[in-house]
Amino acid sequence: MFRRGRETRAERTRAEQVTTMPTLGFRRVLLKRTLKFPSFATLFLPTACFVDRVQMPPRSFQLLLLATLHALSLSALAQDVSFRNDVMPVLSKAGCNLGTCHGNARGKGGFQLSLRGQDPARDYLVLTREWLGRRTNSGRPDESLLLLKPTMQVAHEGGRRFVADSREYRVLRDWIAAGAPDDRPGTRKLTQLHVTPLEAFLAPSGETTSPTWQTQLTATAEYSDGTKSDATAHVVYESSNPIAEISPAGLVKGTIAGETTVLVRYQQLQVPVRLAFVHARPGFVWAAPAPANVIDQHVYAKLKRLKVSPSAACDDVTFVRRVHLDLLGSLPTADEARRFVTDTSPQKRATLIDELLELPEFADWWALKWADLLRIEEKTLDRKGGRELSWLVAGCLCQQQAAGCHGSRDRQCAGKYL
Repeated sequence: MFRRGRETRAERTRAEQVTTMPTLGFRRVLLKRTLKFPSFATLFLPTACFVDRVQMPPRSFQLLLLATLHALSLSALAQDVSFRNDVMPVLSKAGCNLGTCHGNARGKGGFQLSLRGQDPARDYLVLTREWLGRRTNSGRPDESLLLLKPTMQVAHEGGRRFVADSREYRVLRDWIAAGAPDDRPGTRKLTQLHVTPLEAFLAPSGETTSPTWQTQLTATAEYSDGTKSDATAHVVYESSNPIAEISPAGLVKGTIAGETTVLVRYQQLQVPVRLAFVHARPGFVWAAPAPANVIDQHVYAKLKRLKVSPSAACDDVTFVRRVHLDLLGSLPTADEARRFVTDTSPQKRATLIDELLELPEFADWWALKWADLLRIEEKTLDRKGGRELSWLVAGCLCQQQAAGCHGSRDRQCAGKYL
């Protein structure tokens, strides 16, 4: 105390210089960083004022400077990577949130994501909070399970989803290194997804013995702030028919003639693209019977584009067999077939259709068809859910009939489909 009280003016001056010199350097660094990232000026200007007013040992100042620059780098990364606009599309593209993987109702390996990424808020909590945050390690990003498993650096039942030098890996790593932040209020949101073409009838290329069809899909994402970005390589492509092969970059190759619908998904939006792979048929000539109703008109318009002429009207024997199989799922009896064939009425086909639609077997058969289409079964919905939905489908069909099916009849029908 006595020594400090009697130190000379020269000693005090030297001490001030030692403390002040780093501060000038710090201000220069801070000024450069603030000019590069103006949005962070409010974070670091108070620090500069604090250093200007408080004398601190050089060691303490160095620690403060390192902490400040580290916070700056994390903030810059957090600004560049958005959880919803960047991280969620990576998980979807890799197939992590499909029903066959972690999007399953029960998840996989204790890890459950929302199906196809429809609940980003919940997925964020799962990734950053469950398992005490073990899936993301901001201190050592490359040791995060979110990166180790999909790159097969540790065992992963789903196999390799991307490699360590890919864009997907860099996006996830930058987000984790920034502290795995959630999106800030005001972050732009996806509002529209534009895909081209929306429909195409493709002619084959190559040898006639092994024709191939090819087209390139492009996707553009439009956001709430009016900006647009090319999302062709980031969207998910799903074909409803295995006749088409689709590359991650959106190149579609048809293997055989036919039709398919490609579902293009990006975040919460999805756009269907209808593609038809048509044979060349240079000598094609359209030939068709006169349309009987408005449905025939639409069918004929589609067949013309597919270069397929409809078949001629079938005879009565073929018709009575087909209409019973289509509407009731069973063959007509011999008496029913004989009575129809010998009938000379010009409206007998329309009359027979109306009669079959009134039978309870029609509701049973088509309720079964819809139950198969909607996948109403115990493994997906459990027994109670499957029974209730089957009852609803059967009831809707029964109510269309003049005789009607009500109450216990509907529930009795529903039991057949489980």
